[in-house]
Amino acid sequence: MSVSVATAVLLGLATISLASPVHSHIRRQEATTDSCTNADLSTAEGAASVWNDNGIGTYLDTYLGSNGESGWLNKLASETFPGSGNTGSFGCGSRDQPCMAEVDDCAVMAADGRSAEYWIFNAVRNMQDTFERAHENLQDSVIESSLTVSGIASDFKVELKTDEEILRYVAAAFGMAGGFVGYGTGPLVNGLKTTATMFGGAFAASANNAPITVDPSKDMDASLKEIFSAQRELLDNTLELAVGGEGDYSTLPDQAGDYSMSVARFIADGRFLLQGDLVEDYFSTGNDFLNKKLVDVAIQVYGYQVLADHNYEDADSCATQYGAFWMVIDGGRCMRLVYQDGDANVYWPVSNDIIDTAQDKYGFNMFDYYTAACDCAMNGSGEPDINALPGDGSPPQCFYNIPCQDAEVCLESDDEWSICWPISFEEVMSFDD
Repeated sequence: MSVSVATAVLLGLATISLASPVHSHIRRQEATTDSCTNADLSTAEGAASVWNDNGIGTYLDTYLGSNGESGWLNKLASETFPGSGNTGSFGCGSRDQPCMAEVDDCAVMAADGRSAEYWIFNAVRNMQDTFERAHENLQDSVIESSLTVSGIASDFKVELKTDEEILRYVAAAFGMAGGFVGYGTGPLVNGLKTTATMFGGAFAASANNAPITVDPSKDMDASLKEIFSAQRELLDNTLELAVGGEGDYSTLPDQAGDYSMSVARFIADGRFLLQGDLVEDYFSTGNDFLNKKLVDVAIQVYGYQVLADHNYEDADSCATQYGAFWMVIDGGRCMRLVYQDGDANVYWPVSNDIIDTAQDKYGFNMFDYYTAACDCAMNGSGEPDINALPGDGSPPQCFYNIPCQDAEVCLESDDEWSICWPISFEEVMSFDD
């Protein structure tokens, strides 16, 4: 199974070419020391204002159009710092090198007529730092996912083989994380949003833009390691390409704005100028969402399902069942987690330990879990649409897709099993407004 998901395209002025010294002088006066003293890089709007109001993006786009994208950072830096002796990408094309060490204080460079270059180089430095921290967190994600898979297998007494939809689950989990930490709404113009888009929209794409494939015969741990490893490679290749390495610049993700050159669109709106330390929050949240999905997979391995039981009259009677919740669905249902043991019409409640482990150790909200499962059964396709994430950090439809059955008649026995006659949701169920 392979999934290929195109990276999202986000949310981009005319400036003077470097072709003549006169034009260069005029351009250098556009961005003055005001851009240093008035810069607010604590918000996406402030970072975009520095970039757009001072014509930085347009200058970069024009420079790239005149000089080409191949080796562009080396060319611009060599012109800005003649005689520096530096070569290549001034350390910025690799995560483990000092990037643009030659860059002076903003006011110093602005006084010398080089404020546009300052902001471009500063954006590149922040881009390298963002990708470096993302790379480290991806390594941590490998470790955490390995521990989680092992823990889930032990806690739920199951072996987690690779689910063929695992790529969708990983993409959805990290796409949700982008919205959860605040990048799903408002001006999506910062470097972390670009990183989040790369993961949330392209966890199925390897570094050479070919789809990742997963082998269902492998255990879940091995498959997750392969997926995260491919994303680390994607980060490295993207960073190298963005600073002028050889390759197809049109493949740079998350391009935005009305610029003509791909690199200018990739660094658009000052997205890499935004200051903050949310990389760790993003990956921590993505891992948490993924862990919850892995618990859902483990629960499904057992053959558990949600039962919409008509046998309870109200929320109070429903609450007598451990882990059950009352839902206002077509007059009310008592939603319970059950399993079948042989007889198609015999349902047993799951053990209290399963409910406790899901809630206490893995942070499951069982009410939300039941609701999502039944919404998927009634209205969804059975699998999450990673191209239609809500954007607010909430799960997409069918992120949790454990089966959900509506049972019109259930007869309770003394030893807790139930005999139920399931009927289809289409016949009797609809969420009340």
